[in-house]
Amino acid sequence: MQDLALGITLCLGLVTVLGGLIGHVKARSRVSLAMGVGFGTALLVVGIAGVIGWERTFHVSATLSGVLLVVFGIRYVRTKKMMPMGILAIFSLASLAANTAALLFENGTS
Repeated sequence: MQDLALGITLCLGLVTVLGGLIGHVKARSRVSLAMGVGFGTALLVVGIAGVIGWERTFHVSATLSGVLLVVFGIRYVRTKKMMPMGILAIFSLASLAANTAALLFENGTS
């Protein structure tokens, strides 16, 4: 479960960075650039730290994924556009679920 969570975290980080870059190129949105690159890089760093063995990886990744879920979820509800906000919300939900499950397995409560 932990390997799955790390993989999803790294993928979400990469997709978020790329989404921020694409948002900047297509819409000249500096907010998309800053937030996408910022959150994406944070997820990538946390994912890599988890591969190395950092013990707080799943806590931090679940928190970042939860924040992204709220942001992308609100934007999806406002725009009703599945691409990109709905897809990113689903991906954030998957990351949150995988990291929460990894925390539960890590702590032996499952």
